[in-house]
Amino acid sequence: MKICIMCNSTLLQKSLEYYLSEFLCDLAECDFIIADMHIDAQKPVCVISSVPNANIFKPFTPISLFRGIQEFYHTNIKNPNNDPLSLLPKELLNIKDPKLQSKIDSILQEFSTKIYQTLNNPTNNN
Repeated sequence: MKICIMCNSTLLQKSLEYYLSEFLCDLAECDFIIADMHIDAQKPVCVISSVPNANIFKPFTPISLFRGIQEFYHTNIKNPNNDPLSLLPKELLNIKDPKLQSKIDSILQEFSTKIYQTLNNPTNNN
């Protein structure tokens, strides 16, 4: 993961540089940009702000910063389609039988829901 930081706030810029020093690179080589405002760029921009549509909310802890960056990276860089079906073998996507396809889709949806519930409620073992 290669990150470029472009913040108006010098304090935020220096804090991010400190926490993310091992991931820093220049704009030409980065996978994405971290900024404290929306910017027009050729690369994806992870916004750190206190506004509701921010990718990472201020104030943040080192742990919440790394979680937010990981989520942004896996959502926007690693799997930009955000489509769980993109992880399936192509043979499963070319099924011609509508009933079989419907059953597979139903099972995948149920499985995804259970995973989501488990991750959101780690103390609740269903």
